[in-house]
Amino acid sequence: MSPVTARGAHVAPIDVVIVSFNCKEHLAKCLDGLRECGRSLQLRTVVVDNASSDGTVEWLRSAHPEVRVIENSENVGFAAGCNMGILSGDAQLVLLLNPDCVIDAESLHGLVECLTEHPRAACVAPSLRSGASITPPVYRSVVTLREFLAKMLFLDRVVSRIRPHKSPAEESALEAISPSSMGRKADYVVGACVLCRRAHLQSVGMFDPGFFLYFEDQDLSLRLRERRFDVMFCPTIVVEHTQGASADQDVERTIFESYRSLCYFFDRHKGRGSRMALRPVIAVGVSIRLTVFALAVALGKPRARRRLGAYWRVIREIVL
Repeated sequence: MSPVTARGAHVAPIDVVIVSFNCKEHLAKCLDGLRECGRSLQLRTVVVDNASSDGTVEWLRSAHPEVRVIENSENVGFAAGCNMGILSGDAQLVLLLNPDCVIDAESLHGLVECLTEHPRAACVAPSLRSGASITPPVYRSVVTLREFLAKMLFLDRVVSRIRPHKSPAEESALEAISPSSMGRKADYVVGACVLCRRAHLQSVGMFDPGFFLYFEDQDLSLRLRERRFDVMFCPTIVVEHTQGASADQDVERTIFESYRSLCYFFDRHKGRGSRMALRPVIAVGVSIRLTVFALAVALGKPRARRRLGAYWRVIREIVL
C-alpha cells in the first residue's frame, strides 16, 4: 500500500523531526500547529534538543508528553540532530521541520499530495513566509563563487538585478506559480520545512554531519539529484517561518559555522578553481566586516563585540 493517498483518505504515519536549541517559545507555536495537523494525519513527533539551557526539555515532557524527546548533552548541530531524529522512527514519510516554522493541516496534506503525484521525488518543500515576504525555495539557487563574492562586497542585490538570464530552476519557478501547480523540480530546497521519503534519505546517508549549521540542505539535495531522485517544491503551499530562532541564540558560533560549512560545501562539490579562490574571497569580505564592527564597538555598541569576535575567529581558523 502506498504511504500517501489523496487528501481526505487514509495517510500512513508521518515522522516529524524537529531539532531545537533554546527556542522554547517558537517551539510551542510549532507544536500547536502540529497538534491541529494531528486531527487529520497520524503524526509521530520527535524533538532532538541540542543541550538547550532555557528549560525546553523539562517543558516538553510536562506540556507535550505525546512528543518523544531526544536530549543531547551538547550541541551536535542541525545535520547530526536531524539524523538522530530520522533514525529514531520508521515511518515511510519524514517531515523535517524547524522549530520556528508553523504548518497547518492543509499545507501538510498538500505536501503529501505532491509526493503522491511525483513518484520519483525524494522530497518536497513549500514556500516560506516570514512576515509579508514569501520566498519559493527554488529561488535560493545552489551557492556559486560569483554570488558569494557579490554578497561579501554587499553587491548581491545589485548582481541579482543586472543578471541577464534566469536559471532553468528560476524559469520553472515562474511557470509553477499558478493555482493548478502541484510542484516543480528544484536545484535544492531549504531544510526549514521539507517532507521526505525515508528510503530516499537513507539511500544517500541522510545529512552529512560535517555540516554543523547551513549548507546541509544544499548538500543533501545535490546528493539526491546525483542518484536521479527529484527534489521538488510547491510554491502554492505556504508555511510560516520565523528565520533564525535557534541560530540567533549563539551569534558568534553561527557566523563561524556558516563560513566553515561554506568551505566544506565547496570542498565537496566545487571545482579546483572555485575551491582555491574561496578563501581569498572570504578574507576580503571578512576584513570589511571586521572594520565595520570595530567601528561599531568604538562607537559604544556592545552587541557588535560578539560579531567582531566571530569574524576574527573566521580569519584565524579558516582564512589563515
